[in-house]
Amino acid sequence: MTLLNKIAPALIIASTLAVPAAFAENQAATITFEALVRAASCNVSSTTEGAMVNWGVFTTQDLANATKGNAIGETKNFHLTLTECSAADAGDSTVFVHASGAASPFNPSLFANSAAKSLAVELKALDADNKAQDILPNKETQMTVVDTIAKDGFANIPMQARLIMVNQATEGDSLKVPVTFTVSYN
Repeated sequence: MTLLNKIAPALIIASTLAVPAAFAENQAATITFEALVRAASCNVSSTTEGAMVNWGVFTTQDLANATKGNAIGETKNFHLTLTECSAADAGDSTVFVHASGAASPFNPSLFANSAAKSLAVELKALDADNKAQDILPNKETQMTVVDTIAKDGFANIPMQARLIMVNQATEGDSLKVPVTFTVSYN
């Protein structure tokens, strides 16, 4: 038996053990953990029917003359309804609106599911002065509301949703993006 025949099994075993270790550094997972502590919060619900805002169906012919970056369809108005609020500081009507949802890969300030190639949703909240505040994906927006927030109280935040064309629609597309709203305050 030659020396090579004697050490071949050892080489095979050693290479079998070494190969997974060589690739292990490329097999990692990144997990982001996030938490926020605020002095007070409310339960949040929406006035949209069935918690759905629906613009209906558009054809590629309908959108042939639409310009990238512009709204299509009508602006949809709804309210975030705040109930069972914990006590805010006296006279304070400043709130923080956080919208959790997928950002469009074509415009990170808009909401869209990953399959949506031509459409995305723009969200705005109307503050106490009726000034529109951008609601961005996974960011917190500070604003004032008309209603002073009292313990076990009630408040409304007027909202606007617009459907935005982020790319020319040359084939069928589907937009369906859930957005979870939380409202907190100091």
